Amino acid sequence: MVQRTIEILIEQTAQSFGIATDGSAYGVGRVLGTAAASRTGEKASWVLAAIDHPSSSTVVVPETACFPVPPSLGRDVALLAVPVAAALNVWDRLQLELGEVAVYTGGHPCSDLIGLVAMWRGGCPVIRLGDGCEPVPFQAAEHVSMTDPDEALALLRRRVQDHPGFSAVDMSGKPDTIDLLLEAIPRWGRFMLAAKTPKPLTVDFYNNVHRKGVLLVCDVFNPLSILKNRDQEPYLSAAFRLLESKERAEVCACLIRGHEAAEQA
Repeated sequence: MVQRTIEILIEQTAQSFGIATDGSAYGVGRVLGTAAASRTGEKASWVLAAIDHPSSSTVVVPETACFPVPPSLGRDVALLAVPVAAALNVWDRLQLELGEVAVYTGGHPCSDLIGLVAMWRGGCPVIRLGDGCEPVPFQAAEHVSMTDPDEALALLRRRVQDHPGFSAVDMSGKPDTIDLLLEAIPRWGRFMLAAKTPKPLTVDFYNNVHRKGVLLVCDVFNPLSILKNRDQEPYLSAAFRLLESKERAEVCACLIRGHEAAEQA
């Protein structure tokens, strides 16, 4: 069976949100037609697709590598759906349940988006572990500062003890932050290391992982992976449905662009 290819006019790429990927990119564009035939003149439709170069204006990709965008969503929202889908996948892999503690760290353009999605998934409380005393940029979440590590550890332990479960995601890659979370994580907790670590990381594996029965997941967070694995399409469909709410879409855009503005300041 011959696999069809589709010609797409790229209108906007993920760079407009400062969303980090692995060197490749993704964009939203209009379907022009198949590469093997002339343009049909039919009404164009929006699709998401991974692209090799962010500066590409027209690309030809396999039909199976395109993801149709619902007509109710615009280009910006379509681009946002990819990191939202990736965040949904993170908490699904950590088996986050209603009423469980969800902890995430700063250090990535999508950090606060991941925290927001944890709240949507029923995390309670949702806690941001950060370097300073900056407020969490969305309601219903708490902030724990790493300024005093001992105090941060004691606070996390107090917040965890009365809750039925615990999931955490490290987006910083900082050994001291990871070590603190491993100290704080309770029995049967789940923890994802979702960032590259620029410095060597030493883990007391026996005491902080094995004896506690911790589920430890290691995988660099990269929204582009959603478009490179067709099995992840249900997460993209869920993200589309969530972002049909204009209010949700605006909050997601503000979280990512707010991080970008802070980095440039």
